[in-house]
Amino acid sequence: MKKLIGAVGLSLFLIGSYQTLETIRYLQRSVLVSATVVSVETRSGPPKPSQNTPVHVQFTLDGVGEQRGVTHLPLLHRIKEGEAIRVLVDPQNPQEIRLPLLSELWARPITYLLCGILILCGALLVIFRTPNARESKPSA
Repeated sequence: MKKLIGAVGLSLFLIGSYQTLETIRYLQRSVLVSATVVSVETRSGPPKPSQNTPVHVQFTLDGVGEQRGVTHLPLLHRIKEGEAIRVLVDPQNPQEIRLPLLSELWARPITYLLCGILILCGALLVIFRTPNARESKPSA
């Protein structure tokens, strides 16, 4: 069981490392452009804390021309149609749009990394601090 917990921690750490590298690669190849909000989707019912609002934007990319895409805005941000915002766009894949927000870019990789490190450290502490039954001496 202890090794399984360690394996889960290591897996989360590796996933977080991969997502960190992917975010760095995206930032290296993306460009920051001005975009106009075309529409903001509204959803019925009370919003869930983890629910993001789809935002349709229109922007002009050098060499490609006018493009449209969808990004997701956290619920804390209120935005209106026609408003100008800045977005990160991958010139090789203009449909991949992200907002230049800390939560948009780094929340998932950091969460996986921290959870992986904490679970891995916890598993290592349990493995090395728990005495084995074979090593305990019988009381006389």
